[in-house]
Amino acid sequence: MPDAADPAPMNARRKFRREGEGRRRQDLIEATLDSVAEHGLQGASLRTIALRAGVTAGLIGHYFPGKEELLQEAYTALVSRMTEQAKAALVMDGASPRQRLAAFVTANLNAPIIDARVFSLWATFIGRASADPALARAHREGYLGFRNEVEAVVAEVLAAEQHKPDASELRHHAIAINAIIDGLWIEGCLAGEMFSPGELAAIGIKAVEAELGLAPLEQFQEKRAALSLRNCVKNKETERNQQSALTGRKPMTTIGEALISLLEAHGVDTVFGIPGVHTVELYRGLARSKIRHVTPRHEQGAGFMADGYARASGRPGVAFVITGPGLTNTITAMGQARADSVPMLVISGVNATDTLGKGLGFLHELPDQRGMMEKVALMSVRVTGASELPGALARAFALFSSSRPGPVHIEIPTDVMVKPADGIAALLSNAAPPAPNGAAIANAAKLIAAARRPLILAGGGARKAEAPLRRLAERLGAPVVETTNARGLLHRHPLCVPASPSLKAVRALMAEADLVIAAGTEFGATDYDGYGDGGFVLPSNLIRIDIGADQLARRPVTVAIQADCAEAIEALLAAIDPAHRAGEDGHGRAATGRKAAFAELSPAYAAQVHAVEMIRDALPGAIIVGDSTQPIYAANLYYDHDRPGGWFNAATGFGALGYGPPAAIGAALAMPDAPVVCLTGDGGFQFTLPEIAVALDSEAPVIFVVWNNRGYREIETSMLDVGVEPVGVSPAPPNFCKLAEAYGIGAERLADIGALPQALKHARATGLPRVIEITVV
Repeated sequence: MPDAADPAPMNARRKFRREGEGRRRQDLIEATLDSVAEHGLQGASLRTIALRAGVTAGLIGHYFPGKEELLQEAYTALVSRMTEQAKAALVMDGASPRQRLAAFVTANLNAPIIDARVFSLWATFIGRASADPALARAHREGYLGFRNEVEAVVAEVLAAEQHKPDASELRHHAIAINAIIDGLWIEGCLAGEMFSPGELAAIGIKAVEAELGLAPLEQFQEKRAALSLRNCVKNKETERNQQSALTGRKPMTTIGEALISLLEAHGVDTVFGIPGVHTVELYRGLARSKIRHVTPRHEQGAGFMADGYARASGRPGVAFVITGPGLTNTITAMGQARADSVPMLVISGVNATDTLGKGLGFLHELPDQRGMMEKVALMSVRVTGASELPGALARAFALFSSSRPGPVHIEIPTDVMVKPADGIAALLSNAAPPAPNGAAIANAAKLIAAARRPLILAGGGARKAEAPLRRLAERLGAPVVETTNARGLLHRHPLCVPASPSLKAVRALMAEADLVIAAGTEFGATDYDGYGDGGFVLPSNLIRIDIGADQLARRPVTVAIQADCAEAIEALLAAIDPAHRAGEDGHGRAATGRKAAFAELSPAYAAQVHAVEMIRDALPGAIIVGDSTQPIYAANLYYDHDRPGGWFNAATGFGALGYGPPAAIGAALAMPDAPVVCLTGDGGFQFTLPEIAVALDSEAPVIFVVWNNRGYREIETSMLDVGVEPVGVSPAPPNFCKLAEAYGIGAERLADIGALPQALKHARATGLPRVIEITVV
């Protein structure tokens, strides 16, 4: 029975985001529209109008299409009233310069839209600035007029302090003051629970005084430090745009900004990463883009999330990581992606160009970062100028679409990120896999015509070829043996054999076949020789289909077809004689193979396969993402999933522990309508346990099923099997339910596996992430 409260508890941040913010914004939108329509903005307080207009501006086009003109009328009225308020603060009778400065800052915080930079932002939201040159010109003129007022009050204060600034110093102060005020105001809007209006005013006044040398920096430094990195980036952006407005020139596009635009052009909609000082410039254009940023708790999690996203969606997963440790943290995920041919693009910083390879002790320095990555990535590229960036991305995406994919690394030195990149455009690749060779198809068709006991081996490369694969199997009467990454193809089909080629029964099925067609499988040891007994024998009459020429060259074959699996199988179907008769008793051979394969499982493994089947049947069409844990090992030997590409884990190939939780989050973000279950052990879960917080942050309703056998039970069994006294295999697990609740995620512990289906259905119905712990005795 559950031992945790239901429904799932939510922390204050979650509650604010889900309940408070949504309700507040909707209320403000409606109240603002009512004020504009019925009262013409009369009778409302200045700050309330400003707050309502500010929140409304970014959302009105979505929630109230067609009312942009109404909002523009509100702008006009607000400009007039708020400009009057600001001017009044500048000419207060009998006030000292310092009092006038305080009143001015307070008025500006309470009436931020007198600043035309905010105008321009709102006009961009509703698409007006580009469509209406007169409006854009009015905004710029308003901005310049306001700038003059700022400089006037700064000059007056400095004069009162017997300090005569030159024009450049005055402009610098004005820019800095406005950047500070904008940052405080934006933070107040986006996180209103952090600072009250009074606190905002007080911080702003102290900040301005410190900028002008009227107060020591320490007086406001602590609160100023509370502002997020996002605001620091916004403030720099604001200063840059101000300088561009003064000169009349368009702001320069940097390589960091151009990277975001180019990724959008290549269809990227999500990146996983943790910003750092060496990647700040890569984030410059991200907030304005359509790309979603997901922040893991560790860079390895970024890589695993990108992997899960790619496997679930079929599109490359993208990770942003910092120089040095961020990149080395990601190497493990890249190794897993390479082992399983998963398209992953890792973009990192690297130290400034003139420091590389010199061992000068810079932050995050490595002797040869790119040289290290070339050992793991399929390709590692350093961008040294704007003209190189489109080509580097084009080569990466061409590799993903035309050959056996894997991880690609692109690094950009910190001094290169800020270089100008105006006018560069994406080089979109239309690269495709090579078409099946006609002679190879004809030779394969002859072998098929002569075969009476054909067999098909399907690997991960065939995941997108279910329909033609089914037709080929039925046409030939060929049982289809599925490796781990092919599970979900031909679910419950009488020709399907969802069993590992490491099992003796499957090897016997292969041995009796007079022709084997291998589609998208590399014959890796973890699939074909999982017990390490050397019993796998490569078929002597073998047609092999693979997208990679290097794979086809690694083993002897009778006929090699380099092509995408679906295209090659379609070509084979077209080449087979219409009068071809199916092979001998394909259904019977498949049934015998299935029965014998399952019989090889130990009683414990058979029970664990049944537990996985409970998950499948409780949540039809679910994506089940596994870590290295006993039920995953068992089901990799024998299990029939119900969704192509919906069963994948890290227990084959590279075998990285901790893969499951972050990869499941990536899969859930890629396929938001599909149930996603992470099946992990208590040992593996602790490798990446903090990543469950990302499921909450990103609203990814992953169900984390924890198989808690209090340690590394599979390793302990392996030790005992060979007469080694177990050591180091019994780390005590924490209370996973309490940990989940500490993250604001609901949890329950099951003592009876029979309660699992109902617990899964309940978790799915909540639409929230949830932890289900199964205690194994």
